[in-house]
Amino acid sequence: KRVVAGPAGSGLQGLTVTLIGLQDGAVALRPVSVVAGRLPHRGDTANVAIDQGLAGALVAPGSRALRVGDKLQMITANGPDQFTIIGLTSGTGAGPGFTRSAVFADDAAMLGTFHLGLQTPMVALRLNPGAASSAVGAEVRGTLGTSLTAVDPRGAGIAPLADLRPLLVLA
Repeated sequence: KRVVAGPAGSGLQGLTVTLIGLQDGAVALRPVSVVAGRLPHRGDTANVAIDQGLAGALVAPGSRALRVGDKLQMITANGPDQFTIIGLTSGTGAGPGFTRSAVFADDAAMLGTFHLGLQTPMVALRLNPGAASSAVGAEVRGTLGTSLTAVDPRGAGIAPLADLRPLLVLA
């Protein structure tokens, strides 16, 4: 989900960031590299980790980059809410297009605090051994409709992050 974020006290001004849900310390089946602090624990709805590049772009009072312990304000289902930055990350290994302007929150925050208006542009699935990605893709399209794209990222020449508007299912 894309939301507006800025240092606490910045009003509704800030940058548009990508809010990314964590599940067991990973994003879309990829580990998140933490360079300072830590990631939010399971069930944590008050804390976030942010990409270190984003921390430099969101300037705190005194013209310094945001750091661990600072407050980040984001627009949630209830309006502007503050979150404590408890970690800085350097991405997920999926490349800068995947984590550009990333704010990492636990799934509890994604499903609770940010629930209203939540649109999921991308979902990653881990298949059981023996499951065919084409069969899973067909079942997902049959359930959710044909407006989404299902892609197996192991396929040759596929750029699964090129189109983020429809629901993208990585199998």
